[in-house]
Amino acid sequence: MEKTDKSMNETIKETTNQMMDQTMIMGERLINTKTACKILGVSSRTLRRWCKDGFLPYFNTVGGHKRFSLKEIKKFLANNHVNSDT
Repeated sequence: MEKTDKSMNETIKETTNQMMDQTMIMGERLINTKTACKILGVSSRTLRRWCKDGFLPYFNTVGGHKRFSLKEIKKFLANNHVNSDT
């Protein structure tokens, strides 16, 4: 079942608002791996592979954790016609 853009945007907003670990860098909202996986509807293993293969840009924290730009996640979804079921 294909979701509308409005539904996808509502899901993204709801998911990111529920997560406590949100960061801002240079005016961009950054989300953690768990949130990115939920928005994209993929496992953490798939997300790590996409990062390694250069499909998704990310930032590393001082502790070595990945953070993703919400803007880039939305762009990735739009450009790759990924249907988020979450």
